[in-house]
Amino acid sequence: MPFTRRNLREDLADVGSNFDGAPDLEFRLASKALELEQSGLSYQRIPPDYRFPYGHTHKEQEEVFVVVGGSGRMKLDDEIVEVKKWDVVRVPPGT
Repeated sequence: MPFTRRNLREDLADVGSNFDGAPDLEFRLASKALELEQSGLSYQRIPPDYRFPYGHTHKEQEEVFVVVGGSGRMKLDDEIVEVKKWDVVRVPPGT
């Protein structure tokens, strides 16, 4: 099949409970389900004032974040980036 189709809310398990903190954090990982090779994709619904307890990097994979509601901050290496609705942030490998 030349394409892969998944529904972020219906086809992917919510792994939000794997993170310490807010019980209403929703986090659905789509990279493997979509058979992505060099990119990361997830659906995240982050409650107000929630902060992930740790960061991460990828050696080869880049990630793209699209803010579809609300606002927040991201720490990218040593820089804090303010984000708002409809901002798109590309995070290259190693960041």
